[in-house]
Amino acid sequence: MDLRITFVLLTLVYSVRGTRPSNICPQSTPCVCKNDGLLASETEVDCQLRKLNGVPTFEGIGKARKINLSRNKLTKLDANTFAGITTPQIDLSGNMISTTDELAFAGLENSLETLILKSNKFSTIPTQSLKRLGKLKVLNFDNNPGLVAINGSDFQGLSQLETLSLKKCSIACLHEGSFVGLDNLRELVLYNNDLKEISSTLFLPLTSLQELDLGFNLDLDHMPARAFRHITSLSLSMNNFSSDDSFDPAAFADVSDSLELLKLDHCRMKAVPSRALKQLTSLKQLNLNGNQIRRIEAEDLSGLSSLEHLTLDDNRHLHLALHGLSKVAGTLKYLSMRDMNLKAIPLEPLQDLLALEWLDVSENSFESLGPGALEGICATRFEITHSHLQRISKEAFRNTPNNLRLNLKGNVIDSMEFLEQPCKFEEADVDAICDCALYKLLKTRKIQLKGKCRLPRDLEGITVDSKAYKLISRERCERNSTNFWSDHTPNCPLFDPSETGELSPARCSTVSRDDAGETGLNSSVNVALASTSLTGFLNMFGFVIYRNLCLI
Repeated sequence: MDLRITFVLLTLVYSVRGTRPSNICPQSTPCVCKNDGLLASETEVDCQLRKLNGVPTFEGIGKARKINLSRNKLTKLDANTFAGITTPQIDLSGNMISTTDELAFAGLENSLETLILKSNKFSTIPTQSLKRLGKLKVLNFDNNPGLVAINGSDFQGLSQLETLSLKKCSIACLHEGSFVGLDNLRELVLYNNDLKEISSTLFLPLTSLQELDLGFNLDLDHMPARAFRHITSLSLSMNNFSSDDSFDPAAFADVSDSLELLKLDHCRMKAVPSRALKQLTSLKQLNLNGNQIRRIEAEDLSGLSSLEHLTLDDNRHLHLALHGLSKVAGTLKYLSMRDMNLKAIPLEPLQDLLALEWLDVSENSFESLGPGALEGICATRFEITHSHLQRISKEAFRNTPNNLRLNLKGNVIDSMEFLEQPCKFEEADVDAICDCALYKLLKTRKIQLKGKCRLPRDLEGITVDSKAYKLISRERCERNSTNFWSDHTPNCPLFDPSETGELSPARCSTVSRDDAGETGLNSSVNVALASTSLTGFLNMFGFVIYRNLCLI
């Protein structure tokens, strides 16, 4: 019985490990075969940077996880180029390919899922070669500057395609029917081309489309009525929407209940296109940064009843009306106002934002934050980096929630005394003066400090909470004094009950969270970390099993 069990286990190990040694390709192939897994089918055939003028033979390899032929000197693909091998992914980027034979991908019809053809010399889409690839899901033609037009039948046969990228070509014309048959396409990238207009029916055949990028088409200056359907993400960044009639009032009428992300940054806009936007009841993120918007009134954001994230950076002459953000007061969680030439925080419109969690006002010119400078703002995280700050009053954050997180890097603040308020601050990232007052904060553990010492010079560059700084400061600061606060950290409420009145933080919806330090903005990060930890555990678990089998 023991011999039979041992035989079965050895057979299992042999079948799992495969028969192909790692890092060895057939002698006829001037490439490297890498295998970081256990199966022969996980081999990656690496032929990049080999100065190849032709594709080598792959006879004898069989299956591969990926074939990388990038950055060679290939100019064409002949018939049966990939005979003798099957793979789900081929990278041909960075060559000089301009033509492909009709049978170039013969034999890959049932395996190829990802084809990278970016940075080549194509002037037309090689339709006859591609139409056989019925399993293809990802097709990348980025950076083919000779590609100037897309015709009606260019992508025929690619019914399983999910991602099509045509970024940084020279496409000036998209003919009607260009995307007919792409029933499963979810992402289309047309960024950085020469498009001047789009028709209202161009994208209608794309019934599964979720993400569309039309950014950086510098002469694209008008959005027609009902040009988009179903999509959840739309980028129109860096186009020319300087005219008052750049957007038809019904431009977004057919995505009112689906569009969640809209990028309108760096579009030369002088005003918010409110007539077109007001129908976007499902919109969660709106980027308006890098424009020339001069004023935002309450009605400009009317209808955006789901808006959570608003970016206004680099609108250097923008004035927020008294209640300019009141229409999104109950939903807006993240507001960015970087590099807006602000001399003071615009309190009145920000005090309306009862759901605000994160405020970024970095790269402005505040110099000081006096008493009440942020009074009544509901955010629990403040980014005020590189803003010429020198002084911060102890009363600057009155009537704000407790457990605040501050990022003050890139400023030259002359004193950290404002951080001494019990419960008000949970975390601060500062370029600090590492004196005894700062050491007291660290010793009592009332706040988590990050950043590095700015002064004195002999401590410059040392991490504020580092062991080295603590040791040095203990020697300097405890020698002649034992008058330190208690090491006991108080149980801090979400807001100070002594702060009352119309601007009391008790009115903020942010203080109702179970953990004031955890926001919806970083919950996805926590999920990703948990997923990574689980993946690491499973990988280690599999490795232990494999190692034990090998030792039998």
